[in-house]
Amino acid sequence: MKKHLIMVAVVALSIGSFGSLREARAQGLLQVTFDRDTWPTEEVQRTIVIPQDMTQLQLSAGLFTFSFGDSASATQYAITPMMEYGVTANISVGATYDVGIFSSDNGMGGSSTDTNLSAGSVFAIARPFNSYDLGIEVGIPFELSGPTNIDVELQLVGRLVVSLDRIALFFNSGIATNVYQESQTTADGMMVTPDEPTQFLANAYLACQLNTQLSLAPGMTFTHAGDFNGLALYGRVQFAIDHQFDLFGIVGYQVGDEKGTLVTVGANMWL
Repeated sequence: MKKHLIMVAVVALSIGSFGSLREARAQGLLQVTFDRDTWPTEEVQRTIVIPQDMTQLQLSAGLFTFSFGDSASATQYAITPMMEYGVTANISVGATYDVGIFSSDNGMGGSSTDTNLSAGSVFAIARPFNSYDLGIEVGIPFELSGPTNIDVELQLVGRLVVSLDRIALFFNSGIATNVYQESQTTADGMMVTPDEPTQFLANAYLACQLNTQLSLAPGMTFTHAGDFNGLALYGRVQFAIDHQFDLFGIVGYQVGDEKGTLVTVGANMWL
């Protein structure tokens, strides 16, 4: 369940500037580029790849309370620091470290802690007039606690400005498939390799820029993995304090095989 929560949280990071985009269009420029001094505070104008030689630091905390089966329920906590670096105007690389704590609420007893490290990169393949970005994101999550588990994630990511530089659609969709799963020893001494189903994900949210600092967005995430199906509806808010620092929050509800509420809060810093 940790992956479902973290994907929603991570997707809520893109942000963007009315003035620079309008001026560039008026001058006939094909592409708008940013640096530390011109990185916009408006969400709808920030590109999916951070500017070259800039670093993004993020810290988020999430809570997901859900029920499954007839009476079982549980709570998932997650703390996730992330770092991303702009290698070129079209390529960024980064790493995410995720600590998730799972606890049962219905007398089943027990709790567990999972840690994951994910290394990945985004490559932007189109950015005309800065009205939209399209890119490919590749990630390799590693399970650090328990048996070794390695996945590969491949997603199409994008941003499309749809109304007067004040409304933009952000989306990501793709798959995560297992490439290595360490065998485990059962209670009776047998060696088994757990079957990890391929995960399919589709996420989108519509950011509405209320002013140069504040944006609100409704969003939706659909996840399918083996016998699991989940649909999360959420709202998010993002407030830019200045060009280098902002805060965000997400509140949502998931329906499907695991029903429950999710809350995520976090902060971004660009250096």
